[in-house]
Amino acid sequence: MRHIINHTIPITHNNKISLIDGFVFDITARKHLEDQLILTERIKVLNDMSLGVAHEIRNPLTSIGGFARLLERRMAQSDPNRSHLEIILKEVSRLEETVNRVLDGFKRIRLHPVPTDINAILARVLNQLSHEFHHTGIELTTKMSNRIPEIELDRHLIEEGLRSIIKTSLRGMQGGGELTITTAPNHRHVVIEISGWNLNPGPLDKCQLFFPFYREPAFDGGIGIPLSQQIIAQHGGNLVIKNGSDQQASLVITLPMPRQIPSK
Repeated sequence: MRHIINHTIPITHNNKISLIDGFVFDITARKHLEDQLILTERIKVLNDMSLGVAHEIRNPLTSIGGFARLLERRMAQSDPNRSHLEIILKEVSRLEETVNRVLDGFKRIRLHPVPTDINAILARVLNQLSHEFHHTGIELTTKMSNRIPEIELDRHLIEEGLRSIIKTSLRGMQGGGELTITTAPNHRHVVIEISGWNLNPGPLDKCQLFFPFYREPAFDGGIGIPLSQQIIAQHGGNLVIKNGSDQQASLVITLPMPRQIPSK
């Protein structure tokens, strides 16, 4: 959908409109940029709130978990209240995992960048996930440019991030379909686009996807989208959702390419 500003001025002659003058501005790019800025600010507010909540929860949760585990060690196996205590311990562990995920998402990640072939990383991730494509009936199409130079990346972290992003994409394609992954150079960046989701997330869904408390459907214990986004950001890149047509959406990753040093 395109956004335009249209202003027309009728010009009359002998009390009749002889022609219409005016202008039309296409403001689609500006509107998309405004939406992205609003989304970024909303995510920032949600992240600040989640960090504060996580810190407030952690200390009393540690005390509850510590005393509950102490009771478990001292309680006889035949005690009729043991089943209730096990429920408490299970729920405490779940909350501790959630709090740790939030706090881990705000830690600065130490990178160990080396020259990396991003296409090779993607090929390895897709090979590891081949059984999931087969199981879900999703057809994979790849269009990887051979004009991308090696870029400075932490291979392990980028691989983990891409794996989590692609697995989230697969879960967003309920009912099968085709997932297309393209790589291409774009000025000073490498662009990776993962498109074909059978959904069209609105602003709230986008916020939830990058929200540290958010747990994707069928979460499998991977690092998750929020931490994947942080890994990409610390490489100087960006991760955004782009709405498409026909109820589809894409995840677009940009990573900086090394600057060319002019020869003397």
